[in-house]
Amino acid sequence: MKKFTKVTVLGVLILLAACANPLAEKQAIYKQKKTAVIAVHDEVMPKMKDINSLIKQLEPKVDTTTVGKQHQKAIEDLRYSYDYMMRWMKEFGQKFDLTADVKKWDAKTLEANIEKMTAEEAIVEDMKQSILGSIAEAEKLLK
Repeated sequence: MKKFTKVTVLGVLILLAACANPLAEKQAIYKQKKTAVIAVHDEVMPKMKDINSLIKQLEPKVDTTTVGKQHQKAIEDLRYSYDYMMRWMKEFGQKFDLTADVKKWDAKTLEANIEKMTAEEAIVEDMKQSILGSIAEAEKLLK
């Protein structure tokens, strides 16, 4: 009988702990997605100085020849990628309050922010590919 009581009490405690925050799993999902998005940003942000350097190296090579036009196209792609990052950072800051305490969000707010952050994962990955692709193309032209 004593063993049954201990097991029952332990079971009730576990059940209470699980019910204490029914949104905990969704909060963890949101935090994981936010961390992943920020990690991609942090990975490619240092490449901004590479973009500027490559533009400076390519500019003197622009002319009316086919190769010169390729250099111009590479510059345009680099500038697009740079602007993409700047625009993304501004828009991301407008979409999300990164200082907000997700533990205070209700289920509807949490779900809406998970959806927005899921969409943001695709956007930031596209931005990363744009940046890395434009850098790779510029470096190839400069070899």
